Amino acid sequence: MIRTYEELLRTADAFTDSRTLIAGVELDLFTHIGKKPATAKEIARRADASPEGVEFLLNALTGMGLLAKSGERYRNTPLSRTYLDTASIQSITNFIWLAGQHWDDWIGLADAVRKGRRPKKRPPPDNPAFRKHFSKALHERSFYLAPKILRPIDLRGARTLLDLGGGAGSYAFALLVKYPELHATIFDRPAAVKVALAEAKRADLSEQVDVIGGDLFTDDYGGPYDVIFYSNVVHIYSPEENRRVLKKSKRP
Repeated sequence: MIRTYEELLRTADAFTDSRTLIAGVELDLFTHIGKKPATAKEIARRADASPEGVEFLLNALTGMGLLAKSGERYRNTPLSRTYLDTASIQSITNFIWLAGQHWDDWIGLADAVRKGRRPKKRPPPDNPAFRKHFSKALHERSFYLAPKILRPIDLRGARTLLDLGGGAGSYAFALLVKYPELHATIFDRPAAVKVALAEAKRADLSEQVDVIGGDLFTDDYGGPYDVIFYSNVVHIYSPEENRRVLKKSKRP
């Protein structure tokens, strides 16, 4: 909550820190540094970028506390090594990449409010590379939140679960950990369920997970299932489209 003049100024200027962080991730600077300190010229060469520009950005990231500098060499901090180096299993670089993808949308916020919502067609399936990035991004965000969000849900007695629009499987995995007797089927676009399979293997849940790749509105969901979880995509569809999905998922 913004309460003071100083907080107003800080909020108005916060985009500079955000854009600096996103740029560092987009250029893979934290990954190019890795475990070994390096100079700006060395990092720029690995990033195939301007040495002068990289040095400015490295200094800005150092000022933010995301890098440390000793002499001419920069090194990752424990925080950036854990979450911003793609070599780390806890990396959230895909989520930060997604924030960069939304940048233009937020820039146009005032114009969108001024003109109001316009009818739009459901977007066509994204290319596999984008969908892979996107699914990983949401997983990096949801993986830590899912257990808390799902805590009130009681699935005792259920044996089969369908996660519609389940992406990389964050919510399904959290339920499988909570209910080891449960078996989950994740339905999403083909590129997304490929990510789900990889994440299930990494989480040692492969034996409890099946996937179906397809279109939510035209393809069969399989089943029947004891429980259908439909949450992660409700916000991107209209009320009419959501009713179509719910009607389609109902048992005959």
